[in-house]
Amino acid sequence: MNIVISAIAGALVSIAGSLVGRALVALGMGYATYTGISTALAWYQTQFNTAMSSTGATVLGLAGVLKLDVGFSILIASVTARFLLDGISSGTLKKLVIK
Repeated sequence: MNIVISAIAGALVSIAGSLVGRALVALGMGYATYTGISTALAWYQTQFNTAMSSTGATVLGLAGVLKLDVGFSILIASVTARFLLDGISSGTLKKLVIK
């Protein structure tokens, strides 16, 4: 008897889930998943370090006076904090999209 009840409950949950999904699609809503965010941030950081190491002494001196390294660190930290507040987990971000 318990097996029959659990089978019926499982079927109802499956049907309800698909109905909710269909209703969201009919309303023009859906979920989008963005991946590779942590990889992109690491790539930007590597590109900045490579660009700074390949410049001359005059440009490095000017970058030191302008504190470009501090500004870039603040930029990367703020983007990372924004992603954390948006709910990024394990390098993926899921957002509700309305078309």
